[in-house]
Amino acid sequence: MVGHQLRSPSVTSVQLVIPSSQQAHVAVRHGSPKLGVRTFGGDGRASRCRHLLSETRRLLADDPPDILHVHSSFAGLACRLALPRRSRTRVVYQPHGVAFDPQRTGASSAAAFAAVERLLLRRTARVVAISDYERGLLDARGFGAKSVTIRNSVTDAAQDVAASGTDVSPGDYYLFVGRLDQQKGFDLLHRFWAGRDERLRVVGDAVVSGASAFAPRDNIEFLGWVESDRIDALYAGAKALIVPSRWEGFGLVVLEAYRNRTPVLVSDRGALPSLVAEGETGFAFSLDRFDTDLARAMDALERGDRAAMGQASRTRYLDHFTPERMNRALLDLYADALSGSQPS
Repeated sequence: MVGHQLRSPSVTSVQLVIPSSQQAHVAVRHGSPKLGVRTFGGDGRASRCRHLLSETRRLLADDPPDILHVHSSFAGLACRLALPRRSRTRVVYQPHGVAFDPQRTGASSAAAFAAVERLLLRRTARVVAISDYERGLLDARGFGAKSVTIRNSVTDAAQDVAASGTDVSPGDYYLFVGRLDQQKGFDLLHRFWAGRDERLRVVGDAVVSGASAFAPRDNIEFLGWVESDRIDALYAGAKALIVPSRWEGFGLVVLEAYRNRTPVLVSDRGALPSLVAEGETGFAFSLDRFDTDLARAMDALERGDRAAMGQASRTRYLDHFTPERMNRALLDLYADALSGSQPS
């Protein structure tokens, strides 16, 4: 996103406000005179939120931008609180998973989160939903007038292995990629895989909670986090990616599979089913009937034309989920926000 904006003649400068721990991983490598980077510290979420609030206030005082694009609920809270009452800066807020999703939080907590978001909406020009599912949640809470859907994207693989002539016949394994935490549902998949004949390769580790319960098995290989130059080969060699999430505002791993011509088996939660062309790029299965329905989806995949599904997956990526499409939509949204009246 940053690179696209730096190359755009309609953008005069881009200022990043990022955690100091991420400075080495973000777009400072672009080396553009149009790019400025501000960092903030803090130990723990509350401390980082306070430091982000302070740094954003300094930015708004020193060189107020036309557009302040904030990502995630906590950044959305801090940055919108930092906005002066009569500021000309327009805020574009992108939660990347709304906090009041009923699949991730209880009714009372969801109501409280929605009330806070409703108050902050007065300081917000536009709200970006990353999926139609998330847009539906926003609409149900009365945010529809300011919300727009711009689907997430991922950069293409460094090399399309099929186009390069490399043999992309799938191997003998299924693949899981993600955190080994409650949201991602790996505990359900780990239990399901006991006694199965198929191999499962697991990319990822625990972030929120410990992974000590997930003992290695003969048919499960834990790879931990792997380098980016290896992940595409793992996707391309898999029969399918399995995504058993309990909730999901989008599901970037699905796009990573698609760019490598790999079909997906996804739970019926959040935005995941909407990413899949059923029977063409994969299958959705019921989380409530996990064992029987995932087994059904795997059987359907094994009976299908894997090469045709791989090509359909690649086509779906190119048609709907490229960075070029997303970035054009974001710049159009910025222009629309600047042309509109100041939010009240």
